[in-house]
Amino acid sequence: MIPINVDINARLKEFEESKVLFVTSIFYTIQGEGPFTGCPCIFLRLAGCNYGSKTNVCIQCDTAFQLKNASQYTVEELRKEIEAIAEQHDCYSLVVTGGEPTLQPLLKEFLFDWLTVISIKSSSLESFVQIETNGSIPSFYEDASWTKIKGMVYVVCSPKVNEVTKKYLKISPVVVQNVQAFKFLVSADPDSPYHQIPTLLDLITSYGASDVAVYNDKKYYVSPISVYKKAPDGEVACIFDQELIDQEATRKNYAYAAKIVLGMPKQYQLSLQTHLFTALP
Repeated sequence: MIPINVDINARLKEFEESKVLFVTSIFYTIQGEGPFTGCPCIFLRLAGCNYGSKTNVCIQCDTAFQLKNASQYTVEELRKEIEAIAEQHDCYSLVVTGGEPTLQPLLKEFLFDWLTVISIKSSSLESFVQIETNGSIPSFYEDASWTKIKGMVYVVCSPKVNEVTKKYLKISPVVVQNVQAFKFLVSADPDSPYHQIPTLLDLITSYGASDVAVYNDKKYYVSPISVYKKAPDGEVACIFDQELIDQEATRKNYAYAAKIVLGMPKQYQLSLQTHLFTALP
């Protein structure tokens, strides 16, 4: 597999004192996977990822989030930009992804502001706010700014594998306690490190009985890897594009993921990248 849209490995300390958010793109679309699949929403893609080089980790990642191409927004500027899109489409649901969004601590201040906008202009029963994370930054959840919004933001964690050791990168119990769901990538290739669904022992650094109970209470989404032949043009990709997608490898991954879910407990669900079927960003 040839990595596409390669970037640097961004570091947390580079964002800790930042007065701006680094943004790759903002667009109105339909959420393609996870708990809000099929729902209209605004996507906020933040730039930068701590696995951005896509060497030993996330080789299969198709996303472009290069820091050198990022736009910079203050919290107020970003709120106004997204609020304009929300008003245009009468949609206040927001998905924050990356890159790795929890690298940017200022995100919490923005989310507090955005939840305030929702409380004024939209019913909380109609709108959702979701973060998609690799689960590698536990400090994101350890301060007062997170406490203010915890419970109002739905966090989905997609743990990653070290391609050299073939082992999952460990995540902190702090992360487990703050996410509502896990999304596991899977591949039909028996030599792939994503061939098996990870267990609690595979994932968590150290844990006790209470952590086991918390972990077992989550939702789990099984997501087959779409195999690319080349980098897509911007945010838009179509699974029926034979020049872009390896049709046979992707078909096998989809069938394999479905087979896994059929043998798992009921809290596991199949999560296809449905946006690829619509050619929407």
